[in-house]
Amino acid sequence: MLKIVEVVVLVLAGVGFVVWQFRDLRRSREITRKQRETEQAQSINLAASPPKSPDQRDADGG
Repeated sequence: MLKIVEVVVLVLAGVGFVVWQFRDLRRSREITRKQRETEQAQSINLAASPPKSPDQRDADGG
């Protein structure tokens, strides 16, 4: 009887661990996807903004 309990506990622990790992993987993928979208939006904004002329750069101090 004790052996059955041990096996059930180990199986439940294994299933719980696998579920936890897949949740963590899904969360990590979502974070990575959001970061990529943010980076792409920033690069699009930089590419879309017109370059400053030399006169404007001097007026800005840069």
